Amino acid sequence: MAKCSNTTFKLEFVDSLTKVDKQQWQALFADNPFCHCEFLLSLEQHCLGQGSGWYPQHILVFDGSDIVAAMPGYIKTHSYGEYMFDWNWADAYQQTGQDYYPKYISAIPFTPVSSRRIAIAASHQQHSEQIISAVIKGCQYLQDKLQLSNSQWLYIDKPTSDILATTCPQRIDLHYLWHNRNYQDFDGFLAQLTSRKRKNIKKERAKIAQQHFTFQWLDGAQINDDLWQQFYRFYVNTYRYRSGHDGYLNLPFFQSLSTVLRQHVRLLMVADQTGEFVAGALFVVSDDTLYGRYWGCEAGDDFLHFEVCYYQGIEYAIKHQLAFFDAGVQGEHKLIRGFEPKLSYGNYLFTQQPFAAAITEHLSQQNRHIQMALERAKQYLPYRKDG
Repeated sequence: MAKCSNTTFKLEFVDSLTKVDKQQWQALFADNPFCHCEFLLSLEQHCLGQGSGWYPQHILVFDGSDIVAAMPGYIKTHSYGEYMFDWNWADAYQQTGQDYYPKYISAIPFTPVSSRRIAIAASHQQHSEQIISAVIKGCQYLQDKLQLSNSQWLYIDKPTSDILATTCPQRIDLHYLWHNRNYQDFDGFLAQLTSRKRKNIKKERAKIAQQHFTFQWLDGAQINDDLWQQFYRFYVNTYRYRSGHDGYLNLPFFQSLSTVLRQHVRLLMVADQTGEFVAGALFVVSDDTLYGRYWGCEAGDDFLHFEVCYYQGIEYAIKHQLAFFDAGVQGEHKLIRGFEPKLSYGNYLFTQQPFAAAITEHLSQQNRHIQMALERAKQYLPYRKDG
């Protein structure tokens, strides 16, 4: 457990959440299931560490003996599983004979969900800027000690990103989010779309209805190991088809979710006319948001994908009065299905100044393009102008 101090707060770096007071960590991240201690610890125990390229190095901020802020963090030896890609920067380093890896990131492994990365106790909110400054100094200390090329905060909340941006250049990217505007049912949502877009969605759903699939939502208490095994088979099949590998997560991790995210995990299983499961999707629920995380099937079917990953999720959010549905990153095809574009944020702290200046300029240009793309994307939304 390494330590780093400034005049007010003491920072400690821990290489495992087994070394952290779980109750204190949980109190800081109570509103975000992906930052719950047990969830991150399950990732750590089943999917990270030796040979994975992800090595936990979390930051704890102390005021006396009390943890008043915390940040999940990982030393990385590659850029897989991050979703705010920096491969071109790594190539630039390599071409000049310098090492881009290892680097340090604050992110949720394999989970591009925007949320707080630096969680600060309610009692210390008035010290937020001072605590964030201490965290930046801690990252600089870590970079110097371990010869890391940079530190990154990925999918960080905008208020914290804006504070970081005074020192650590900000990056923006597009994300797509469905908003529940007090719809009573799916037809109520469709009624807000233009006639053409409404008809297209109805056609897609009709093609699935003709195949007489059965859709079954299960919560954490209902998902047994056999169901996880079937879902995992679909997950691996889809990853192999799309990416040529088995995916980043393994069966023991998925099985652990029935315990570590028991109140938040949802599994949607799809059965054909014979009752055999042919597809499945994993979701996570917070107080106001449904998150679509992974899906898989026996054989590729775009319409089944749209039904399972989008339309079933929209119906679930409406039924359970959730304000938002986040179906995952990328995919402009979400626009025409009612998912609205929004910005995601990242920040970067580079050790080597020549690269820092070039990357800062690159980010400035890229951010301008993203802002323009955001405005263009809004023009393709399917909602009626009089809605």
